[in-house]
Amino acid sequence: MGVGSNGYGQLGSGTYASRTTPAVAPGVANVTDVMAGRDHCLAVSANGSVWAWGRNGLGQLGNGNVAKHPSPVRVKTKAGGTNVVLSSIVSVGAGADHSLALAGMAGGRQSSLAVTVTGAVYTWGDGRDGQLGDGSTTSSGRTAPGIVPGLTADAVAMGRDFAFAIVPAG
Repeated sequence: MGVGSNGYGQLGSGTYASRTTPAVAPGVANVTDVMAGRDHCLAVSANGSVWAWGRNGLGQLGNGNVAKHPSPVRVKTKAGGTNVVLSSIVSVGAGADHSLALAGMAGGRQSSLAVTVTGAVYTWGDGRDGQLGDGSTTSSGRTAPGIVPGLTADAVAMGRDFAFAIVPAG
């Protein structure tokens, strides 16, 4: 629910009228995370979909155009050269005029991994059992995130000393 200034539709109520009482953003249900930028908002639904509304002059709504939107629209990403809606997102962030989405991360005993919205997988920490996916088996592992070469994933999971990735079909 939004309240206040609404010149760019940042309240998500379907209009550009400012409000002194809360207005519901139609079409977005079961919200698990929400974030506001300067004049735009983002929300993550429980199913991992991302919705955005408000100012979009720099493409911060991620829907393929730069028109402002007073109602929520699905956020998209480039995959295989085409626009597809974001999925499996767990959290969003916003700067003044840009947006961020966290697609997935996991932690093991002493190592961690994360996947970006483009499917790149990063690992760091203890690698003694090969769980970093870079071919090494050293306990010193990585002190900073490094990309797993040749792996694209939709989601990741990690046990104590092993890792899994859900890879795109095809």
